[in-house]
Amino acid sequence: MALDHKHKIIDLLLNPNYRWLWHILFWLLMYLDTFLSFIGITPGFESNLEQISYILLDMVFVYFNLYVLVPYLLFRNKIIIYILATAFCVLCLVYLQHNIFPEEIEEEFLLSMYLENFFFNLIIMSVAASIKVLKSGFQTKIDVETIRSQQLESELSFLKNQVNPHFLFNTLNNLYIQSKKKEDISDSLMSFSDLLRYQIYETKNDLVALQKEVDYLENYLQLEKKRRSNLDIQIKTKISNPHIKIAPLLFLPLVENAVKYSQKSNSASSYITLSIEEENGQLLFIVKNSKGRISEIKTPDSGIGIPNVKKRLNLIYPDKYDLSIQDQQDDYQATLKINLR
Repeated sequence: MALDHKHKIIDLLLNPNYRWLWHILFWLLMYLDTFLSFIGITPGFESNLEQISYILLDMVFVYFNLYVLVPYLLFRNKIIIYILATAFCVLCLVYLQHNIFPEEIEEEFLLSMYLENFFFNLIIMSVAASIKVLKSGFQTKIDVETIRSQQLESELSFLKNQVNPHFLFNTLNNLYIQSKKKEDISDSLMSFSDLLRYQIYETKNDLVALQKEVDYLENYLQLEKKRRSNLDIQIKTKISNPHIKIAPLLFLPLVENAVKYSQKSNSASSYITLSIEEENGQLLFIVKNSKGRISEIKTPDSGIGIPNVKKRLNLIYPDKYDLSIQDQQDDYQATLKINLR
């Protein structure tokens, strides 16, 4: 919350719609005693015109510093030249201020008066330049964060889209096999339609309800069960908050791997067990499958699933997840723990 509040303040300070306001406040603070005298709160000056001319001259040199010297010298690391140019500008400013309306001042006080005005104007110019540098730094930081955020969104979108063609290929292949066996695939087509609808419409959001993701996985596994009569599927869910949000299609590559590699080359039975538990935002996902002959099952798209999941987890849940793989002789298990809070 504190970080969000900080960003709101920075956004307000950098908002170009309020630039005029910050400029007015700056000059009011720099010449507070002068403006207070104008409205009668403090004693007035002998000549208001003289004071206004001082301020206007100061503004000319300050904005020359901000829009010429700072960007073309300071921001290009020509620091020595910038310091000398700034000091020269302040000397010219002090000279002009005291020659437009010359005052009769005793010679012994003349040097101290010039020095006092020199350092006063130098402070004003330095404060304005410092604000300019800080503002530029904040803007650069925001631009970098924006670019980084856009890059992350693009990468996440790419990784999520990788899942879709992979899933479509597998499911259509399953339907093709069923049709070749002259089986009734009307129910399978309806299930496939529901799965496709979820992928097209629900996964547009960055996060979806956990229960919807669970329902999607159950439908997917039931569709696979219709294709493989010797596949035993066990699903266990225990979710305390079905509406808690999670990244969509995060589990699908793990479940697809289980489906793909559980299949054996002979008619031997195979199995998949899926367990999803959530309590107080702590999610435990476990998928376990029997292992077929991996060398006979591998295809050109093998190996996409797990790296895809890891990349998405690193981007969406950095330091909030733990993914472990147990590759045994007869079975394979993926265990994923995520803190969804």
